[in-house]
Amino acid sequence: VRSLVGREAKVRGFVRNEERAARAREARAREAGANEVAVGDLRDVASIEAACKGISGVFYVAPKFVADEASIGRMVVDVASRAGVKRFVYQSALHSVITSMPHHELKRQVEVALRNSDLEFTILQCARFMHNISFFWRAIVKEGIFAEPFSADVPISDVDFNDVAEVAALALTKPD
Repeated sequence: VRSLVGREAKVRGFVRNEERAARAREARAREAGANEVAVGDLRDVASIEAACKGISGVFYVAPKFVADEASIGRMVVDVASRAGVKRFVYQSALHSVITSMPHHELKRQVEVALRNSDLEFTILQCARFMHNISFFWRAIVKEGIFAEPFSADVPISDVDFNDVAEVAALALTKPD
């Protein structure tokens, strides 16, 4: 949202309840939040239709690890297309083609829906966010060990979510 607002884009946030809406409005007061807030449920077509009315772009970040992630995503793509949305940015996952990882397979299905739609789209296949380290920071400092759940022989890549946000904002606001 900050990246879009910084590009002087009008932003409508979509949140699931009034508590989140209040937080979004507080952020707006600090000039860091959405201009408007729509409250609804991603499983409710009418909520998505109302949120998409009169907008030109969608930045869709799916809820984490829900069994119906693919059907929700396909519905959001379909509703956005029917609503006349021009641009759609989807935050997927790195290696979404690896079908042995169920949450990646669900994201791949949404990618396919986008490819089959009439939307101008950008799919962001992000690696792990480097900010996830903050969840473990106290233990790292206390124990003096930064452990990864990967082999030391396997290359990994972390990304800064601010960089991802900037790419999404560019995709939604620039014609090229």
